Amino acid sequence: MQTINKKYILMVTVSCFLGICSGVALAEETSPSLAEKFIQQEAEKETFLEKAYNTHAETLTNILITATDDLQEKADNQTPNIDNELTTENSAEKQDPQEKPAETPAYIINLSQSEIDLLAKVVYAESGSQPFEGQVAVAATVINRVYSPKFPNTLTKVIYAPNQFGVVRNGAINRTPSATAYEAVEAAMRGQDPSNGGLYFWNPRTTKSKYFNTLTKTAEIGSHAFAK
Repeated sequence: MQTINKKYILMVTVSCFLGICSGVALAEETSPSLAEKFIQQEAEKETFLEKAYNTHAETLTNILITATDDLQEKADNQTPNIDNELTTENSAEKQDPQEKPAETPAYIINLSQSEIDLLAKVVYAESGSQPFEGQVAVAATVINRVYSPKFPNTLTKVIYAPNQFGVVRNGAINRTPSATAYEAVEAAMRGQDPSNGGLYFWNPRTTKSKYFNTLTKTAEIGSHAFAK
């Protein structure tokens, strides 16, 4: 009995040993294959994830670009074109039939060039040292005389009437007038009259005639008094 048991135990032990060795051998034979399969599967997973990520990232990028372009297009369509609006407004203003350009005041008297030169000489000789307003007043006074029934009806006759202008008697009228004198004549011809309808002018400091005391004074500019 004891002999059988020993044999049985020995057989079992040998079988177990052989099984273990076979398992070890099998494990050594199959482990590399399993490792390779695992590595391959992980690589495939990584490749799949990478492709999926790249595709997803590219898709998101395209979506963002498209959305940005759409927003920009809407903003451009909604933003008013100021330049075009201003151009349209300016065109409308230019085409407004009710709007008229500023008109230059018409002349209240038509003078030939020789008469203009003559009046400028009187203005320069009589008031060349006076302020511009005073020079315009002198020119206006001469023009007022042309329209007054008390004096001749032409500029030349008004200026050369006897005993009217001292510059005619002393020859100062022959001096070359300044540009300012011509400007004063131009202003008076367009209706400016700082003398307020005056027909006479004189220097109260140098003129002693009592006749001027009988006139109605209309203005006093610089060294000159004006009256009618």
